[in-house]
Amino acid sequence: MLTRQLRPDLTRTPSFFTQMPTTKISAYATQSPSHRLWQTSLAWTLLLGYLISLALNFPGHFSMDSVFQLAEGVQGKSMSFNPPIMSALLGAYYKLNVTAGFMMTSSAAFYLGTYLLLRGYDPRYRIVVLAVIIVMSLSPLVLIYNGTVWKDVFFANVALLGFGVASHIRSRRSLALLVAVVLFAAATLIRQQGIIVATAGCLYIAVQLCWPQKKQALVSFLALMTGLLATTAALQFISNQVIAPRATGGLSVGLGVLASYDIAAVASRSPVAMEALSGSYGINGRALIDASAKEYSPERVDYLNKTFQSLAPLQANKRILSLWGASIVSEPGAWIGHRWSTWQALLTLNHAGGRCLPMHVGIATDAVPALQATGQPVPDAAVFLPAETQAKSFLYRYAMDNLYWFAGGIWFLLGIVVCGVSAYRRDVLATIISASGLTFTASYLLVGIACDFRYQYFGVLSTIVGMLMLAASFNRPRGDVTATAV
Repeated sequence: MLTRQLRPDLTRTPSFFTQMPTTKISAYATQSPSHRLWQTSLAWTLLLGYLISLALNFPGHFSMDSVFQLAEGVQGKSMSFNPPIMSALLGAYYKLNVTAGFMMTSSAAFYLGTYLLLRGYDPRYRIVVLAVIIVMSLSPLVLIYNGTVWKDVFFANVALLGFGVASHIRSRRSLALLVAVVLFAAATLIRQQGIIVATAGCLYIAVQLCWPQKKQALVSFLALMTGLLATTAALQFISNQVIAPRATGGLSVGLGVLASYDIAAVASRSPVAMEALSGSYGINGRALIDASAKEYSPERVDYLNKTFQSLAPLQANKRILSLWGASIVSEPGAWIGHRWSTWQALLTLNHAGGRCLPMHVGIATDAVPALQATGQPVPDAAVFLPAETQAKSFLYRYAMDNLYWFAGGIWFLLGIVVCGVSAYRRDVLATIISASGLTFTASYLLVGIACDFRYQYFGVLSTIVGMLMLAASFNRPRGDVTATAV
């Protein structure tokens, strides 16, 4: 039996990445009955989880946002400010008369990505790893969330699959390299901070292909980033041809909403300073302050109706960005306190008044009147929307009875532990995945606008998968890597 093990020579390259394999051949991985048994068991365990998820969630849960995106895909015109790539994909499934297939695809991306990430390991304690997979698959985090048609869930699953494919790239001519870049580009378009995760994916590919040649790894990383940006631009162009974008007056909608949210926070926390500032921008400062005092909270931005009306004159000429910057400079303490409170709301388990919405099950039929209010023709709901899942009531009760799974702060702390242990064990892939999840969640410290648990879903998934990867490699000595065949 031939096995290739690579041990770091700390006297030559004292680097975190010294264990990266330089070969792709492992007779052990291709010939060992033990490894084949592990891969088979892993595949059947994940397939079972996938089938249970489909059985309970089919045809998928469509929230207000998902219904709007489906309508946009059907009509080929944007009515909201959701990413057009999601609307285009949902429209394609609808036109093929398989709308429910979107949920099946998203869920499959999670299970396939997990399989690809774990199949290279040959753990001694495989029963323990399989048991953990079963528990995670039956948790509301995975069981129900993978049946929800949300861009946050789809982004997390696509990104995870991207890492799974990337873990099996062995040369620059590999088809897996192209597939991984396309997946990371799609993730970049699905979620605004997707570029964080995509960059981490490109870094891993460059290190895997080129380390320990540091200059070559850097060149490869830059080339991959160029390819990623070009692919992202191409996918964006295609999406815009399918879904006509909504006119925004040149100001990014997301940026305008973030600016309004931060201004409302400063107005609520420092009304005197905001009243002095507003006079220079030609808006009614007292109306802005009164509205912010009544509507602002660190949990949500979408309750700021009157506040948005007060700031509307500044949206058209982009002067809202100037007021945003001035409010931060004049009252940095108020802005920092607001940002910290918003991030804390995201990471804590706070469901008072339903503000943090950890769960959505069923089909949001109340979205149809909202669609009709836009003045766009909407098909009959019975034809336009998928049928309700029969297990909706059970799934909702199951989630509400197990809310401890949605404690975002606990998952963030677990992610730090997973990242630290992975780094200590010099497991590059687990470290980069968990670090990208932590960075993604941390980005909401600056751009968070609500406490919805789904916003940090990729951070949770990266922690779960990182834990599984550590468990699967528990029997390997620190720094030892057994190269495995694709």
